[in-house]
Amino acid sequence: MKYLIFAGGKGTRLWPLSREKKPKQFHKIFFDETLIKMSVERLTKFVNPDDIYIITTSMYVPLVLNECKEIKKENIIVEPVGRDTFACVGLAVFIIDSMFKDADITILWSDQVIKHENIFRRALQAGEEYAIKNQKIVQIDVKPTCPSTQLGYIKIGKQLDNTNGFGVFQFIKFTEKPNYRITKKFTESYEYLWHTGFGIYPKGTLLRLYEKYTPESSEVLKKIVKLWSQNKDFYREYLKLDKVSIDYKLFEKVDPSLIVEIPADIGWSDVGNWKSLKEVLEKSPRDNVSNSNTLLIDSENILSLSKSKKFICTIGVSDIVIVETDDAVLICNIDDAHRIKDVVDILKVKNTELI
Repeated sequence: MKYLIFAGGKGTRLWPLSREKKPKQFHKIFFDETLIKMSVERLTKFVNPDDIYIITTSMYVPLVLNECKEIKKENIIVEPVGRDTFACVGLAVFIIDSMFKDADITILWSDQVIKHENIFRRALQAGEEYAIKNQKIVQIDVKPTCPSTQLGYIKIGKQLDNTNGFGVFQFIKFTEKPNYRITKKFTESYEYLWHTGFGIYPKGTLLRLYEKYTPESSEVLKKIVKLWSQNKDFYREYLKLDKVSIDYKLFEKVDPSLIVEIPADIGWSDVGNWKSLKEVLEKSPRDNVSNSNTLLIDSENILSLSKSKKFICTIGVSDIVIVETDDAVLICNIDDAHRIKDVVDILKVKNTELI
């Protein structure tokens, strides 16, 4: 099994901490380690580091090497430029196939929080066993805890099997980022899961899906692999790949019978914005989440994070995100945390030094 950890995202919804030069996966945020280091260490407890590959852009290679010292430089697959998940997953899968024909592949992400690591490890191992035995794609997803328009949803059907204590369910369909009315309905139903992006693909399955459903892109990827193997620049070829989510471009076309679902209570968050981060860290709803450089008086449902020497104090307020860095301060209603990307879009025009 080869484990691919993707670490090229910009994390714009965690501004002002997450920046283009150092996005969220390279920050400790509220943790003792960075998200990417936590992702690697989570695996190395039961996986040989030689089987772990990190996919990132050229800008972040030094950060990856600094944070993930157990990963060899030759195990870093480098995008010349970020092109969303369809391109970067395709690049990694075609390169891995050129190195290990028909490899079993597990896809993971560097910017997610998993609180229940033992359950995650067991679910992953159960999923790998089932995928290899039955030659099925296995996705490990989680039950929604609240309506979210920032996540994809999976509809599951009947239970097909049980493997090592985990139920294996029929995959019905995928819905990418539905509106609030629909997400509320999904959250209230036992038939829907949040899509984490964790997938196990046996014996070159994912490469064959690219070849079947996106043949033109597959030909481009084959050219790229040839250039990569010769240590030649493939920037121009890479730009020919659509800048789009793999869910839209590929997975929505896949025969549902090829995929099964393992729901697992792994304490998961994609850390998509400050609100989703708070939800995974709070002990109970409306609890405050803050670091040591903060004093919250008669305040509730606050996320407060100071990453400089400045001290943050609130009195009699609620439902607010406060994030302070050396050069910027964010204050917003917690329910508007998903709109921080709008700030970044404006700053790209007005003040590029802040992004």
